[in-house]
Amino acid sequence: MFDPISWAIGFGATQSARALIGKLYPDDLRARLADVAQKWADQLPDGIRIDPSLLMDSSGVGPSREKLQIRLFLHNHPPSEDLWFLALQEAWDEARDTFACQFFKQSPCEADCHLRRLGKALALECSQDRKLFQVSTLHQLEEMLSEQTALKRELAKTRSQILDSIENIQFRPHMINQKAISQLLENPHLCHGQGLLDLNSLLLVDSPSSIVSGKIRRSDTWVGPAGSRREEATFIPPAPSDVPSLFAEFIGKWSGSPSPLQSKDRGEVYAGIALFHHELLRIHPFEDGNGKVARAISDQQARHLCCTDKRLCLRDNPEYIDSLARADSGDIDLLASIMKSSILSSSGI
Repeated sequence: MFDPISWAIGFGATQSARALIGKLYPDDLRARLADVAQKWADQLPDGIRIDPSLLMDSSGVGPSREKLQIRLFLHNHPPSEDLWFLALQEAWDEARDTFACQFFKQSPCEADCHLRRLGKALALECSQDRKLFQVSTLHQLEEMLSEQTALKRELAKTRSQILDSIENIQFRPHMINQKAISQLLENPHLCHGQGLLDLNSLLLVDSPSSIVSGKIRRSDTWVGPAGSRREEATFIPPAPSDVPSLFAEFIGKWSGSPSPLQSKDRGEVYAGIALFHHELLRIHPFEDGNGKVARAISDQQARHLCCTDKRLCLRDNPEYIDSLARADSGDIDLLASIMKSSILSSSGI
């Protein structure tokens, strides 16, 4: 069966992410693309017949098909006509040595004319559904699912599985440094600079290509309501020119000893988790995903240092926002209290 979407499945996807895709996005895209391919096949000249499933065998690999897989999985914008065409070319070239039907006996030049027409038709079909391709699979889902608590739980479980199963995630080595992330997550009482950068890449792997991840921020940013201007910001992080030195100081402070995270006093550990969380957010070292990284690290610290087997689940409620504002003024007590309450609650104490 013609199944181009299957090319995408497997690229950094957990089982929960796959289930989430199925719940969010209609399955009719598969059927629509299959119909387009069949109509194309039916319109081929007499004597040049092909079952589209032979041409679209998803088991092959190639640079263009890999790009198409990523585009279809991430949903950040529709695949172009050229990308479809190049992927089809790869599939045709691979299949011609396997299948004996007339379509594969044509010259490459003759086949390209037909493949170009199919690529154009498939790209056009995708462009009819631009809303689907304006939202990536996990990026911005929390806004979309504001009233759908069941799917929110699926999203949280997906992120948890990403962290819990880091060694098993099949990301491309040049994209994600799994070893650095593992060092960061397996030693929550210490800070690992490269691990933080790579964790940012991991948690933003589904973000639009315009987002720079895994690198120190080089642009001004601010925190505020969606669409707000700088003058309406609730928090303005340090200038990008100051971020490298602030980040280096942060890493130096938390990668040595002693630190509150290494204390035997549970109260000092709560305060240490809160302080680490706030200082990372205060620097705002990444272009995007600072909150995701801070929460992931706080969650890992709580689980390992405070012996809980459940998620910390910090919420963006007024009390949490107020605790960060107080911490900006040097008062970490409210944030530490929130951390303590969340940890004890998740521990069942």
